[in-house]
Amino acid sequence: MAKKTKNELDRRDKMSKIAPVLAIWINILLWINLPSFIGGLLNNQEVAKVSPPLSLLGVLLILGSQLAYGLILMKIALADKRYKLAGIFLLISLAVTILVMFIPANAAVLIQAVNLVATVISVVSIYYEIMAHAEVLRGIDNLLGRKWLALWKWTLISLALSLASGFVMLAVANLAALMVLVAAIISLVVTVLKIKYLYDTAKVFKNINADINDNVNTEE
Repeated sequence: MAKKTKNELDRRDKMSKIAPVLAIWINILLWINLPSFIGGLLNNQEVAKVSPPLSLLGVLLILGSQLAYGLILMKIALADKRYKLAGIFLLISLAVTILVMFIPANAAVLIQAVNLVATVISVVSIYYEIMAHAEVLRGIDNLLGRKWLALWKWTLISLALSLASGFVMLAVANLAALMVLVAAIISLVVTVLKIKYLYDTAKVFKNINADINDNVNTEE
C-alpha cells in the first residue's frame, strides 16, 4: 500500500508538471498544421504556372510551419525526451530541404538523393513524435495511445507505396500511378487523423490539468 501510494503521488507530481505544458503546446501543434496544409495546396506545379508568388508563399508557409513545429516539440521535451529528438530530426530535415533549393535544376539525380535523405530524416522525426504521444498517454488514455501507434503503421505504408511506385514506374506506368494515388489518399487520411489525435491528446491533458487544479483548490 505504501509503495502504491508513493507511485500515485509521484504520478500526480509528474502530471502536475507536464499536463499544463502538453495541454497548451499540443493544442498549438494542432493549429500549426493549418498553415502547413494551406502551403501544401499552394506549393504545386499548377499553381506555380499560374502564379509563382502564390507557389512561393506556399513554400514559405510550409517551411515556417515546420520550423515552429520542430521548436515546439523540443519545448515539450519535459514530458518525454522523444519529443526533443523528434524536434531535432524535424529541424535537420527542414535544413536539408532548404539545401535542395540551392542545388542547380540540372542536377536531377543529386536533388532526388537529397530529397530522399530529407524524407528519411522526416520519417524518423515522425516516429519519435508518435512514440512520445503514445508514451505520455500510457496509463491515462491507452486507447488513444494505441491509435497513435496505429497511425505510425499507416505512415510507413504510405511511405512504402510512394517509394515503391518509383521503381514500378520503370516497368508498369499505370500500376505506378495507381500506387501513387493510393499513397496520396493514405497520406491525406493520416494527416487528418493526426490532427484529430492531436486535438484529443490536448483535450486529455487539459482535463487532467483542470482536475489537478480542482484538487489543489480543494486541499487548500
